[in-house]
Amino acid sequence: MNGGEYLREKYGKKNRRWIQIILLGDAVTHQPVSYEINLLPASEPDSTERQIKKLRLSGVTIKAVGGDGGLDKMNLWNFLDKNSIMPIIKPDENALSDTDCPTRNQAVLERNRIGYKKWAKKNGYGHRWTATEGIFSAIKRIFGEQIKATSENGMLQEAACKIWAYQRLQRA
Repeated sequence: MNGGEYLREKYGKKNRRWIQIILLGDAVTHQPVSYEINLLPASEPDSTERQIKKLRLSGVTIKAVGGDGGLDKMNLWNFLDKNSIMPIIKPDENALSDTDCPTRNQAVLERNRIGYKKWAKKNGYGHRWTATEGIFSAIKRIFGEQIKATSENGMLQEAACKIWAYQRLQRA
């Protein structure tokens, strides 16, 4: 927030704290479905798995999960495969197709065979933008990027309040 890594590099602000929000959104309704907020960087694949488990326990049906290369981890692919959830996750450029996950192997082979752009279009990879990046963009436009709170608990609550307020605005 507020320039992030640029400020750290340019001005040497080593004591700055960044908030990481890992958000799962609905590509159809453009609504946040679940999110985790952390001060320390957390594993995106682990957070995604935790959030999916909570959603499924509450009765939410999840057909597909999309994500960038940050979610390209075997544990998440296997979890999605085991739970019959279609992964629309961009495999790393140098990804090998000899892993223990047949679904990921198939995605890597297909992406290598037809090319990234055709793979993305065929699998609906672009829908993840409306489900996550679009929501983040809207929240930042409406409420700003800055967090005014100074305590760690206050920072987490302020970020959560922005997401809550965005949801309320969307429902009105």
